[in-house]
Amino acid sequence: MRISAVLGIYGSLQVLHETREEVMEWLQASHGAAPYNGRAPIALMATGSLEDLMAVRSFLAAAQQGAYMPPNETDKGFTPYRDEDIHWS
Repeated sequence: MRISAVLGIYGSLQVLHETREEVMEWLQASHGAAPYNGRAPIALMATGSLEDLMAVRSFLAAAQQGAYMPPNETDKGFTPYRDEDIHWS
């Protein structure tokens, strides 16, 4: 199970981040959201407990579905389209 959790974490990080540097930054930064409670994800993973690995895995799986993660640069300040903004040709 631990190998599966680690591989799932790895896969999710590849989807959510474009570069290795972004992955490492995310892993090493402290996060206020549960399950981290101010700790870095790598610290939680380093405990080696299946529960902690699955907590990180579940968080990332939810992030892939749009939960938890802040918007990227493209989406910051996005205003919804209005009907008059849509032009059919």
